[in-house]
Amino acid sequence: MSILSITIVAFAVLETLNVTTLYFQPGTRFGNGVGVLNAWGKSKTDPDLHQFVRYLVFWVAGTKLIFITLLLVILRSPITVTSSVRATSDGRKDQYCPNVPRSLAYRSQGLNTSPPTTT
Repeated sequence: MSILSITIVAFAVLETLNVTTLYFQPGTRFGNGVGVLNAWGKSKTDPDLHQFVRYLVFWVAGTKLIFITLLLVILRSPITVTSSVRATSDGRKDQYCPNVPRSLAYRSQGLNTSPPTTT
């Protein structure tokens, strides 16, 4: 597992914890809870305004869920590193693409499909 994958997993875990905080305890002062904002406390006095603020908090949590899902899709998809296929002068496979057959390596360069003959 690469360092990038580990970083993405750690970020996704932290964001998942933030989403659970926003959905189940939005008034808390931990994580991304909005309890630290004065407007959250003031909105509780007006039920209509509090309903709107809760909607916005849940909207942010839903957006974070979409982002987490996108990160997980990126992690699950195969990462393919492409490089040019080239043959060495003595007909061996390229050192960066060791599993590419020689005929394919020559064909991609517009060369004869057979490796060079040695005399």
